[in-house]
Amino acid sequence: MNIFEIYKIALDLLKSKTETIMLIEKVFGLNRIDISLNPYLKVDENKKNIFFEYVYRIKNGEPIQYVLGKTSFFGLDLKVGPGVFIPRPETELLVEYIFNNFKKNFSGNVIDLCSGSGAIAICIKNYFKNSKVWAIEKSSKAFNYLVENAKINNTKIKYIFGDIFDEFSKFKDNKFDIIISNPPYIKTDDIEKLDKNVKFEPYMALDGGKDGLDFYRNILKFWLPKLKKNGIMIFELGINQHEKVKKILQNYKFYNMKILKDFSNIERIAIIGIMYKLAV
Repeated sequence: MNIFEIYKIALDLLKSKTETIMLIEKVFGLNRIDISLNPYLKVDENKKNIFFEYVYRIKNGEPIQYVLGKTSFFGLDLKVGPGVFIPRPETELLVEYIFNNFKKNFSGNVIDLCSGSGAIAICIKNYFKNSKVWAIEKSSKAFNYLVENAKINNTKIKYIFGDIFDEFSKFKDNKFDIIISNPPYIKTDDIEKLDKNVKFEPYMALDGGKDGLDFYRNILKFWLPKLKKNGIMIFELGINQHEKVKKILQNYKFYNMKILKDFSNIERIAIIGIMYKLAV
C-alpha cells in the first residue's frame, strides 16, 4: 500500500485533512508536501497497522491529542494523555491577560489551582522569569504530566500533589499576587451529554458539582484570604455562568471585576481585583 492510498482511506474515515496529516507525520514522518511529491511511496506494514490503530481510536472518539501524546499551549509543547485534561485555546486568554497586565520583570507570587498538565503555571513562569509559581493538582495521573511538562520546558515551578481545599492551610494569608484557575465547571448531570471525545477526559477535571459552581464557591472561601489586597484572582468560566458567579461574589467587597469574552463571544474569563471582607 502506498502513502496516498493510506491518506485517502484515513481521510474518508476521519473526515479531517488536518487530523489525517497529523497522524501521517507522527507515524511515517511525512508531511503534506511529501505526500504530494511521493504519492506512490510504499509504506512499512507495521507502521501501516499502527497508523490505522490510531485512526480508529480517533474515529471512536478519543481526542487526537491523546493519540499524538502531545498538545500545544501558547507556543509550548506539552505532553498529554489519558488521565489529564487537554488545555483549550480559551484557557490561553487567562495567560494572555496576565502577560498584558503585568510587567515583564514581575517578581510576585502566583499559584495555579487545579493545574492539570501544568499549562498555565509553566507559561507564566517561562514569561515572568523572576516570579515564584506554585501549581497544585490532585490527580496522580495529571500530576505526573505536570511534573514531566515542567521538566521538558526547563521550568522551575513548585508543584504540589494534593487537594486545593486542603493545601490552602499551608500558605500564609496575603501571600499571592495572582491566584489563577481553570477549575471543573460542568454540571454533574450534563457530563453525559458532552461530546464523546470530551468524555474521554478525566471526570475529575470536568465535574463542577450539581450546578457547576462548587469550585468557584470553595476557591473563594478558602483561597481569597491568601490573596494580597492589590492582587487578582482570575478564573475560566463555563457557558452562561458569569452571572451566577457574580452572585457568589456578592458575599465579598470587590473592585475592578471584569468579564472577558472568548473567541466565540462567550463570557469566559472572570478577573477579580479585591479589597475584600468575608461575609458574616
